[in-house]
Amino acid sequence: MHDEYYSVKEVAKIWKVTESTVRKEIKEGRLKYIRVGIGEKSVYRIYQKELDRYMAEQYEKNMGKVS
Repeated sequence: MHDEYYSVKEVAKIWKVTESTVRKEIKEGRLKYIRVGIGEKSVYRIYQKELDRYMAEQYEKNMGKVS
């Protein structure tokens, strides 16, 4: 099974936020990821199903709040 996955830059573009925001969500454990590569050349990849899970969780958490 091959799931589609995204880079931090791609997720930031989809969400219309900075790459730092995406990295913060990863660092704080709210967004799960895999690491591809070795050492300093390794990069984060986030699966589509993880983005779906995260967004559903955020929706439930913020449902009913007006911004």
